[in-house]
Order: sequence, then C-alpha cells, then structure tokens
Amino acid sequence: MIFALLFIVMLPLLVKTDYILNLWLGEVVEYMVPFTRIIIIASLIMSLGLPITTIIQATGQNKYYHMIVDGFISVSVVLIYFALKIGLAPSFSLSISIIIYMIAHYIRLVFLKKLANESINVYIKSCLFPMATILIMNWGVIYIIDCLIGNDDFVGFILIFIISLLVNLSTYYLFLINKTERLFLINHISRMVNRIQK
Repeated sequence: MIFALLFIVMLPLLVKTDYILNLWLGEVVEYMVPFTRIIIIASLIMSLGLPITTIIQATGQNKYYHMIVDGFISVSVVLIYFALKIGLAPSFSLSISIIIYMIAHYIRLVFLKKLANESINVYIKSCLFPMATILIMNWGVIYIIDCLIGNDDFVGFILIFIISLLVNLSTYYLFLINKTERLFLINHISRMVNRIQK
C-alpha cells in the first residue's frame, strides 16, 4: 500500500516530467528528464522494502540484513562509475541502479523467509504480480490520455493529476484490495463522514 499510494503522486510526475522540470528550473539540461524518471522509479522500488525492513528489525536479527542489503546497494555506485568509464550513455548507466534495487529487494525477501518464515512465492503472487500489472496498466492509460489531451501546461498537468488520481484509486479498489479491506475502507470513510456531519 505504501508503494501504491506513492505511485499516485509519482505517476503524474513521470508523465509530465518535462513540464515540471521546465516550470521548476526554467531550463532543462541534457539527460535531466531521463535522470529524474530513473530516480523516481528507483524510489518506488525502494519503497517496497520499507515494510520488510520493519519486519526484519522486529525480529532483532537485522545486523547481517543491513550489512548485506545495504552493501549490495552500494555496489550500484561502482557499477555506474565503470559503465560511464567505458562510454555507456549516462541514462543507461544510471538505469543500473534500478536493476540493483530490484535484486536487493529479492535479497530482502530471502531474509524475510528465513527470519519471519514468510513465503516468497505467496508474496510475489498475492502482492507483486497484481500490483505490477495494475500499475503498468495505469501508466499506459495515463500516458495515452496525456497524448490525447496534448496540453503541456499547468491546466494539462492538473487534468493529468486528477485523472491519474481517479484511475489509480478506482483500480486499487477494484483489483488490488480484497473484500475485507474494502469493507474496512468503506466503514472507515463512513465514520469520517459522520464525524464531519456532526
């Protein structure tokens, strides 16, 4: 859910990166747009590890976890340096960090299975696969809508933000959360509405 909620904010930024950077900086230098998108995607992947890290820390056996996971992530700096050294494109070189973060997340799952007895297959089938499918679909839908709108201005950004919010929340409600979670959400919203009315 952390990843899903973060994606609601990040998706308009991924689609409207050029406009946001132009609005913010006035002048966008070469590679800034792909760099920004890569950093956003890497941040999304890293957010997946936050709940797992919390669980591992709760077991009290997190010394080797942090040594191995954080040490492996640090390798990305070395790999990016050598990729640039041999003449690979800067945007491609920085993309290495995404691959490293994905592998690091799998290492987290291995620790989760060992220390908390959680199944990696269940996590992938019940969490990662449906979430990835929904998010890729939403990304495609918002990208197509942005192409159809064609407004590369503040109004266009607000439209994309609102549409992205509605699309993401709708698909999360229909496909990502189960019946129990839907019931909890409905009851929680009802209680909030009743408090406001009182």
